[in-house]
Amino acid sequence: MLDFKVRFLSAGDFGVYRDQLNHAIKNFLTPWAFTNTAGIHFGGSINKSVLLNFIEEQPYVNFVTDLKMYHVDENGNRSADLDTITIINPKAILVSASQHQIQPFTT
Repeated sequence: MLDFKVRFLSAGDFGVYRDQLNHAIKNFLTPWAFTNTAGIHFGGSINKSVLLNFIEEQPYVNFVTDLKMYHVDENGNRSADLDTITIINPKAILVSASQHQIQPFTT
């Protein structure tokens, strides 16, 4: 699960862009859930920097700040802020949270 603040390029409806970005992150982390051409990969890891880069490359994102990444286990327990999440169980898969905590950046 990601928790961050963002400023979008357009001053339009924050909720619309937030939902679009949340969907993009879920699709990036779990592409097999959105298309039948992507395979499921067991184990693996993800770096916070990769996700930050992905978010900042979205055409409607101006910038991101205060990015935190958490591992939430099957019991709902959330880790401290992590730089890397590594799945050590070879039978487990890395999946996205259904809803990331995306807040507007305000000055």
